[in-house]
Amino acid sequence: MNEEELIASGLLELYVTGSLTEQELREVEQAMLQSPKVRAEVEAIERALMLSSARMAPKPADRVWKNVSERTSGAIPIRTGGSKRNWNAITGW
Repeated sequence: MNEEELIASGLLELYVTGSLTEQELREVEQAMLQSPKVRAEVEAIERALMLSSARMAPKPADRVWKNVSERTSGAIPIRTGGSKRNWNAITGW
């Protein structure tokens, strides 16, 4: 599949949302390494999704942020390895 077909296929949108199979994931990542145009398209899709989600998300009340800040003391533990979930896609939404 050439870069134009890949861009038109919808696979890049699925890549950004973490919805591809392992094989499709490898194919898209390889295409991104080989083609600046494909990489730029993925970045544009990511920006569009982030902007869309930021516009649609309700703004939490100030007391919610205060409560979260107090409970975490500014430090949020990060777990590594062992997780099969695509947390980037989950937190993006």
